[in-house]
Amino acid sequence: MFKNLPLFLKSVFIILIFLSLVGCSFFGQETNAENTAIANNASLNSNDSSPNSDDNTSDENSSEKNSEDKKPPKIIFILDASGSMWGKVNGEAKIVSAKTVLKKAINDLPDDSEVGLIAYGHRKKGDCEDIETLSELKQIDKEGLGEKIDALDAKGKTPITDSLRKAIAEVKALNTDETVKIVLVSDGLETCAGDPCKLVKEAKEAGVKISVHVIGFDTGKLNVSQLECIAQAGSGIYLNADDADGLGEAIDQAVGAEVSEYNNFISVKSLVDGKLTDASVRVFKTGTKEIVGGGRTYFDTSTNPRKIPLPVGAYDVEVKAVRIDGSPVINFEKVEVKENETTEKIADYSAGILKVKITVNGELKDASVKAFSQTTKKVVSGGRTYKREALSLRVTPGKYDLEVLLVRVIGYEKFRIKDVVVKPGDKETFLERDFPIGTLKIGTKRGSDLIDSTTKITDTETGKVIGGGRTYTSPSSNPKQYTIKPGTYKIRVQAVRPKGIPPKEITVTVKKGETVERMIEY
Repeated sequence: MFKNLPLFLKSVFIILIFLSLVGCSFFGQETNAENTAIANNASLNSNDSSPNSDDNTSDENSSEKNSEDKKPPKIIFILDASGSMWGKVNGEAKIVSAKTVLKKAINDLPDDSEVGLIAYGHRKKGDCEDIETLSELKQIDKEGLGEKIDALDAKGKTPITDSLRKAIAEVKALNTDETVKIVLVSDGLETCAGDPCKLVKEAKEAGVKISVHVIGFDTGKLNVSQLECIAQAGSGIYLNADDADGLGEAIDQAVGAEVSEYNNFISVKSLVDGKLTDASVRVFKTGTKEIVGGGRTYFDTSTNPRKIPLPVGAYDVEVKAVRIDGSPVINFEKVEVKENETTEKIADYSAGILKVKITVNGELKDASVKAFSQTTKKVVSGGRTYKREALSLRVTPGKYDLEVLLVRVIGYEKFRIKDVVVKPGDKETFLERDFPIGTLKIGTKRGSDLIDSTTKITDTETGKVIGGGRTYTSPSSNPKQYTIKPGTYKIRVQAVRPKGIPPKEITVTVKKGETVERMIEY
């Protein structure tokens, strides 16, 4: 095709072909470079996102790790199968209720739980050695444990100490760093001369990894300080259960209780006149009604003072006397708990003297005074002032409302003085109140003759009749004199003799310190 072309055109064609080849090569390299850049950017984006992927993986691994760290619970149940468990609550034997409730609690536990079971008093009467490990602490066998519980027959005594000793020995043999919960269910106290509180305390001091929770089942009016002491010594909780439902709730609470290994305590001692006295203790997070701890002090040094393990922080403590009239309450606010320290508080219910002075217009006045406990709303002390310098009332620390009734003064109903506080340790608390009064004299006559009349005095502000009397016909009683609260009153008089005289009404105003006299003419 190029043969017949002139030399000039051949040269042009050769140049065009050359340029075409160079251009294709150039644009091909640019396209390849762009593709490489896209690939590299994709790789960079992938690398940029990899930290997030690592984070997600890390979170998943962390979650898996936390799941692995949350180890299955280890619990040894100790069940009272003594003869007293045949006593009935709501028509059902306690042993029957306890077996039903305990089986349900075990069935509700996770399948990877480790559970042991000890029973006492179920084989022989009167035998303090009748204690049996029905199942050592191992992976839970719900069916097998249920069968062993069903086979129990309440017969014997209550060897709590040796039953706990058996459980503690099993935990010691494990040589584990994990804390094992021991949950004791009992309807009574030790009957085999042991000291379960001392045993548990010594085990904890020796470093045995246990927390001991105690449930008193239908313990009624028993002094359960021994059972509470076991829980206190074992860094556990004591719970009362009055019936089967209560027992179920108590077991669930004990099983779910966090293991308390705090070495920080609030210690509460309750006293009256220098001697230990029984009180209930409740601990709240400061400024809230959330209860985080508590117990009873009883009269025994094993539980009084009551030591309550708590995390570091601030707490409000309420201490309520159990066997003192009026059930006085002593409160401690914003109590600081510090690491590895015991914060001690003393609730001293030793009676102090509340001195009450009542005056009218600055002068001593006879009055009736009653002190009401704000806790029970009942009268805990009272008396008459009889124009003495002060009435002395013996009361325990706490909050009171005083009711004051002025003698031979009208217009004042029973007057309440609220929120009178008697503080622990205060030997005397002084209170003074002054009441303003005036004098009102009402007489009746016809001409120069005094008329025997009845008088009715009504407070115009309230519409209530506040008093009245009779004038008779003697100058010593007519006009009739009244000591009265300052105010405005409607006076209505009705002649007694002679009959048939229409009643009369007047309105008077009495001011503090004034004497107002009105002779009403018929």
